[in-house]
Amino acid sequence: MNNLIDLIKSTSLLVGILVALGGCGGTEASSPPILPSAPPPVISCDANSEYCGDIPDSANPCSDSEYWPLTKKSGTYPIDVHYSRIEDGDRATRIVTFLDESWMMQVDTLGFSAPLDDAGECGSDGRYDVFIWRGYSGAYVTHISPNLETAHDDYTTYTVIHNEDEYLNTYVAHEFNHAVQASDDWGMHDSSVFYEMSASFAEALPYPESVSHGLQDDWVPYLEDFQATPESSLFIDDYDTWHMYGATLYLHYLWERYFPDDAGFIARVWLENRNSPGEDRPDYIDALRLVLLNERGITFEQTITEFMQWRWFLGQFDDGLHFERGALWNYPVAHTVIDVINMPITISVQTMMFGSNYFRLQNSTDSEISLNINLFTDESDIVWDIFSVEGNQIISNFNVSAQSSTILVVAAMPTEQVYSGDFTFEFHDAELTLSTP
Repeated sequence: MNNLIDLIKSTSLLVGILVALGGCGGTEASSPPILPSAPPPVISCDANSEYCGDIPDSANPCSDSEYWPLTKKSGTYPIDVHYSRIEDGDRATRIVTFLDESWMMQVDTLGFSAPLDDAGECGSDGRYDVFIWRGYSGAYVTHISPNLETAHDDYTTYTVIHNEDEYLNTYVAHEFNHAVQASDDWGMHDSSVFYEMSASFAEALPYPESVSHGLQDDWVPYLEDFQATPESSLFIDDYDTWHMYGATLYLHYLWERYFPDDAGFIARVWLENRNSPGEDRPDYIDALRLVLLNERGITFEQTITEFMQWRWFLGQFDDGLHFERGALWNYPVAHTVIDVINMPITISVQTMMFGSNYFRLQNSTDSEISLNINLFTDESDIVWDIFSVEGNQIISNFNVSAQSSTILVVAAMPTEQVYSGDFTFEFHDAELTLSTP
C-alpha cells in the first residue's frame, strides 16, 4: 500500500440534524419574522504574500509551492507546516504544537522510527512537511520516494490535513503515526488494517481525553462498527466502515493485559515488521507473534482467543475485571440470545478467520440445565474453537446455572499455529447443534 487516506472519521458518526418547527394558530399574534443573520465579514487577501484562490485538486504540494507560500516552523523538531492564507496562521501554530507533542510521544517515548529526511524533495529542505489544504475535508499521508540507503521498504512522506478544530489534535497524532510507520514499512502487501489500528492506538496516547463532545479518545465511537460485526475478521481490510479503526481495541487489550507500563510494544512490532521491497514477510502477524512470544511468553493465537473474551465486557456487560474503561465504552458485541429450554436447536454459523459468533444462552428456570454441543463443518483449513467468555474451553457438554446465562463464543481459527500471509476474508460455514442429554 503506497498511499494512506484517512477521510474525516467523525462526520458520519457525530454530525446531527437540527430541525426547527414553529407556527401559530387562532387569533394569537404571530411571532415576528426571523431576519437573516449578517453575512460573515469579508477577509481580504493580499496576493503578494498569500494564495487567494482555490487550490486545484491536481496540485502537488511538493512541487506546487505557490499554493502554500506561508510556513510555520517547529523550533523543537524538524517540522514545517505550510499554509496559504494569513488567517490560517493560528491553525498552523496549533498543528505545529500537536506535531511536537506527537513526535515527543511516539518517537522519543514509545520508540517509533522518526520520519525520514526527504533531502529537499518536498519543501526547501529535508524537514518533514505538512500542508494545510484549504477546501479539503480530510487528512492523509502519502509517499515521496523510497529510501535506497536501507534494506527495508521505507519511504519519505508528507502530510496533508484540514480537519475540524475539535478533532485536530488526534487527527494530527493519527497522521503522524502513518509518517513514522513509513520509516519502517510502507509497502505492506497483505493488509491496511494494521496501519489504521496502530495509528488509532497511537493517537490516543498524547491526548487521553478528547477535546470533542466529552468523549474519551476519539477512536472510541468506531467501536460501534467493530462490535456490530464480530463475525468479520479482526484483521479485515474495510474502508467502507469504521471496523479497522475500532479494531484498535485489540491493541488496547494487549496494552492493558500484557504491557501495562509499556505502550512502546507497538513500536517494537513495527521494527520487527520491516521487510525488503517487494517482499511480504515478515508481516505484522509475524511481528506480533515474535514480540508476544519473546517478551511475554504467549502465542499470538492465544491472545486472539482471549481478546474475543475480553471484547464481551463492554458497556452494560463490564465486570470491572477487563478493560479499565470498559463501562464507559458502551458498545456491546452483537450476539444471539437463545433460551436453553428450547432444545434441541441447530444454528448456522458463518464467520471469517479470526472472527467469531456470540451466543447468550439464558436459563430462566430454577434448575441447572445441562447441554450437549456438536459442531459440524466440512472445511479442513479451519479450527472451530468453542469457549465461554469466562475462559472455559467447551468440548462437548456444559451446564447453565439456574436463573443465569452463559456466553458462548464460536471462533474460526487457522489450523496451523504459525499461520501468516495474505487473508482472503472469505466466510466459513459450520452448523452448531445444542441439545439436552
